[in-house]
Amino acid sequence: MSTEISVVAIAEAKPGTATAVEAVIRPCIGETRKEPGCLLYNVHRDQDFPDRFVFIERWTDTGALDVHKTTPHFLAMVDGLEPHLDAPLSILVLNPLD
Repeated sequence: MSTEISVVAIAEAKPGTATAVEAVIRPCIGETRKEPGCLLYNVHRDQDFPDRFVFIERWTDTGALDVHKTTPHFLAMVDGLEPHLDAPLSILVLNPLD
């Protein structure tokens, strides 16, 4: 059984705030990719719903993800996103079936 996990997170920006949301997210991307245990960290903007941002992540294990959640860049992103989101972040932590 693999300990690797995947994460899909969705941030729904309030109308008119997508530019601000993107500006908050961008600094976190490069810093997160440098973290031990981060295998993939990509953020996408939905083509059909441009106020929706989708994070696709892979981590070596839940411990690496737990450390990520305590990093200054992650905490700054979460704080910066909060006033611009239409709903709380939707986060799915997934285990592979293999």
